[in-house]
Amino acid sequence: MSSLEATGHPQLDSRQGSRNREPPGLLLVVAAAFALRVYRLGYQSLWGDEAYSVWRASKDFIALTQEAHVEGTLPPLYYWLLHFWMPLAGQSEFAVRYLSLLFGVLTVPVAYCFVRRIFDPLTGLYAALVFAAAPFLVYYSQEARMYAQVTFFVLLSSCLLVRLTDRGDAPTGRARRTLWVAYALANVAALLSHYFGGFVVLAQALYFGVFWWRHRVDGREWVASQLAAGLLLAPWVIYIWSALQRTGDLVSRFGIGLDTIADRVLRAFSLGMSVAPKDAPTLLFGFVVLALIGLASLRRLKGAFLGLYVVVPVLVTYVISFAPQLDWPRYFIMASPGFYALLARGMSVLHKGLPVLGLIGFLTVAVPSLVSLNNYYFDPRYARFDFRGQMAEVEAPNGKQEAIIVNDLRQEAFSYYYKGLKPYSKVPREGVEGRPEIEAELARLAAGNEALWLVKYMPPDYDPDNAIERWLAFNAYKVNDNWVQNI
Repeated sequence: MSSLEATGHPQLDSRQGSRNREPPGLLLVVAAAFALRVYRLGYQSLWGDEAYSVWRASKDFIALTQEAHVEGTLPPLYYWLLHFWMPLAGQSEFAVRYLSLLFGVLTVPVAYCFVRRIFDPLTGLYAALVFAAAPFLVYYSQEARMYAQVTFFVLLSSCLLVRLTDRGDAPTGRARRTLWVAYALANVAALLSHYFGGFVVLAQALYFGVFWWRHRVDGREWVASQLAAGLLLAPWVIYIWSALQRTGDLVSRFGIGLDTIADRVLRAFSLGMSVAPKDAPTLLFGFVVLALIGLASLRRLKGAFLGLYVVVPVLVTYVISFAPQLDWPRYFIMASPGFYALLARGMSVLHKGLPVLGLIGFLTVAVPSLVSLNNYYFDPRYARFDFRGQMAEVEAPNGKQEAIIVNDLRQEAFSYYYKGLKPYSKVPREGVEGRPEIEAELARLAAGNEALWLVKYMPPDYDPDNAIERWLAFNAYKVNDNWVQNI
């Protein structure tokens, strides 16, 4: 029996004989996943959120933990790991992104184990291929943020749950207790990576609550693991509860329509972020067909499990809502493994009918994925914001005496790329806050320099009266301006 129900293909599901002999191609797939993620890893500039990751993780451990309470939206585990990673690996773009790369690569063998347990080794191998080449996952495996990390932990959690509820090959005794502990810790790690990771845990709870009796397992074990996870998380939840409430007041429920979310999430999961909307319908065709084939082939338990994996995080995120910032489909990334499992199931169904059909099914996914990855690697239209290039222009020598004015008290991207080639002054700052003090500081800078650069953070939280630009407009001549993200 498979972990959720009998597959109906015992020749492909000879559990005891094949389960300990992983297909030799799996190692090649993992190597390919690494190659796709390490390629040009440090080529693009860090963008604003990545620079924020470095800035925050560079603080001492207590300060960066306190920052999570002040901010209220981002839990601390990713920053804790990056805090200890940077002294070992460095702070180059390559080094700080490598942590996400590790989680992205580890996701591939976990995906194989997860899908193999639900279906069979063939479907698991197709799943590994899909996960390895998915542009959405490659992109966030090359970003110094927590999205690859939370995807890994929710998938690991789901894989452990499937293993523990496997009627045909469930562990017993000490091994079983160890896996239940690992399951609870994976859930804790998922929520401490990104709070939305909890929506996959909710999907698991809904599935287990309805179908636990079909697996002939003791439901008390699952309850105990959830209670243990809750106890581990309770101190953190109490600590940041007021900040979470403040954050909740900043978003409006149902802020983006469900139809828009479904369209954008389908495109992101399938093609990533590097395909023009006008090209998406054609390239999406194969993904949709394979997902439907996979869905149509499922029996009740498998359909319920994968359906909840995809649908619950999307619906709950829609209800709770989120800040509609650039590339907001990333908030749904934890639901993507369920979608990729359906694609792999569609491929294996075709393969079992005729192997060449399985290859054709894979190519209908692989070719658009390579198109998207090619755009991501080489097309500047899809590149991250180029703070590195802009700061190089600001600090380039031009024979003039110049200074830099920075109006953000943090200005993470500026701090990361600033080389000290030209002097800078933070305005406003402590002691230079009121309008007279700001104007006096600007007059001092103007008197000693031929030109000034203004690095201005928007929205103008740090200079709400716009005192800096008003003074410059009256006393200086603007040569030009350039926007990089919101600076």
